[in-house]
Amino acid sequence: MMSKPGQAIALDFKMDTKKPVKGLLGLQDDIGKAAKATAQDFRKRAPAWVSKAVRHAYTLKKDEFEKRSIKVKGTKKMGNIDVPNYEIIWKGKRLSLVHYRFTPTEMPEPRKKYRVTATIILKRKVNLGRRTFLQNVKKAPLMPWRRLADTRYPIVPIKTLALPQAITSDRADVEHVVLPNIEKRLENNMKRFVK
Repeated sequence: MMSKPGQAIALDFKMDTKKPVKGLLGLQDDIGKAAKATAQDFRKRAPAWVSKAVRHAYTLKKDEFEKRSIKVKGTKKMGNIDVPNYEIIWKGKRLSLVHYRFTPTEMPEPRKKYRVTATIILKRKVNLGRRTFLQNVKKAPLMPWRRLADTRYPIVPIKTLALPQAITSDRADVEHVVLPNIEKRLENNMKRFVK
């Protein structure tokens, strides 16, 4: 029936909503499973991603990134799935040059002049100055030390950045390495679980 101009028309929209609602709830559970799998991937893979990002900027060794703790910082409900929110924590004091590259790597001959250089930031070799010398202390590895005065004592070990400083520095740019990898993992998990 055609309506006349100015006349109101009522349309009834009827639909069986039980099937789509069940489908949406199932889809929400699938998305929750994908998010949970991505969180697990983050827990396992993020330390390696962070290590890679920092080692592109600094000469730290891979072993330094092993000392960490992983905590669950609450959960988020997605459908019927609890998705954990992981937090990876690195703690540390300022590191000595043993953790970075320095030269010479072996103790020079006695009374022979030498210059101690270190590479803390990748591709930037720095001379540590005339008061710097190498010394073995007890069973510790060869390590650079610095005299505080022209006299023989006091001496202190040379220390640089702490690991948390290296991770959070702008030079390391950890976010630009970790976030694309998380997106790839989420996309892969969505393909696996959401059908």
